[in-house]
Amino acid sequence: LANLLSQIRHLHPAIIKLATYVRSTDEQDRLIRLLTHLSKDQEYIIIGMGELGKKLRLFGPFFGSYLTYAASPYGSVAPGQIALQQLRETYQSIRSTLELSVS
Repeated sequence: LANLLSQIRHLHPAIIKLATYVRSTDEQDRLIRLLTHLSKDQEYIIIGMGELGKKLRLFGPFFGSYLTYAASPYGSVAPGQIALQQLRETYQSIRSTLELSVS
């Protein structure tokens, strides 16, 4: 995947998006490691699809993914999408925890 992303970088896109179905925790961990080692001078969206891709969908922005996608109140459009309200609540909880630990 790193080689593929390197080839895409040569096309000078504003953002590179990679969405792949995650079949194991090893694949999930590999995508997270890939995301954390990518060049910071390029924006990336790395999405894990399926049940095992949820961790990457949820925490991808913390590891450097430009954004994540959420399911609308009308339903998801891709396997493993997390409901918008659940993402909001999780991010608010993380934010509150971080604010408490800093103060």
